[in-house]
Amino acid sequence: MAVKKLNWSTETNIFGTKIWLENKDKSFREVVAENLTSDPFAKSNRRLKQGYLFRNPNTEISQLASVFETVQSFEDTFNIWAEVDDKTNVVTTYVRVADKSDATMFAFSQVETFQKWSDQLDKDARKEARRKPQKIKVNKDGTVRVKVTAVSLSDDT
Repeated sequence: MAVKKLNWSTETNIFGTKIWLENKDKSFREVVAENLTSDPFAKSNRRLKQGYLFRNPNTEISQLASVFETVQSFEDTFNIWAEVDDKTNVVTTYVRVADKSDATMFAFSQVETFQKWSDQLDKDARKEARRKPQKIKVNKDGTVRVKVTAVSLSDDT
């Protein structure tokens, strides 16, 4: 799984701020939000490494307009970035929020699209994505042999 980081570009005119999501060679360029009342990147901090992390693993570009409407009302800094998978063209969006009340507001407003995430969960998810799929072995008599990992849920009360 090779992912490439995407960039945000903005343009502000008398109608408001317009935001695009694009890669370096601009072969991928999508309008994300239009006519925002202010530039949400005014409070953005790309170096923000601590705070509350959220992830949308299968982002639809149309969903990002509501994200920018939410983050433009934040009191403190935030960081938003997106990555695209080279093979599947699936966009994954991350938002890191510095302030607890801003994170709470973001969690409630984006509950259907974003999930609470952490650096350790992200590390584990990337490790899992790099794993090769298991091979299926077909014997001469036509039977199939597959290694299976069984997980059971138990009630440990």
